[in-house]
Amino acid sequence: MCFVAIQFPISVAVSKEDSIMYYTEGTSWATFNNNSFIPLFADEHSQWNWTSDSFRDLAYETCGNDTACLIDVFITGDPAIGASTKATVEKSVTTNAELSRCLHFIMNCFLLHKNVPDCVLAKYL
Repeated sequence: MCFVAIQFPISVAVSKEDSIMYYTEGTSWATFNNNSFIPLFADEHSQWNWTSDSFRDLAYETCGNDTACLIDVFITGDPAIGASTKATVEKSVTTNAELSRCLHFIMNCFLLHKNVPDCVLAKYL
């Protein structure tokens, strides 16, 4: 999979002659072209080249196997950013579950032919 994912972008990369971009002074197509770039595959975090074993251990201590957290720690070098990402994801999951329960309750009010606003107010006030 990695080989295909790496080779495909190179095969469709814009050439210097075909580029329609305008570059600021001191930059050019060559500034941004990097055919040796290897993308970071999130599902392969055990194979990433961490700056040190202790930093990798700190990242896993902070993130567990939370991929979004690990990516943020790896890219930014800051475990606090990864921890914030992990907390945001966890809060999002909780909020989505709460909203889903609320939606089910509202749908039940509707299906029971009750006045939906009164039914919802009775439940949540």
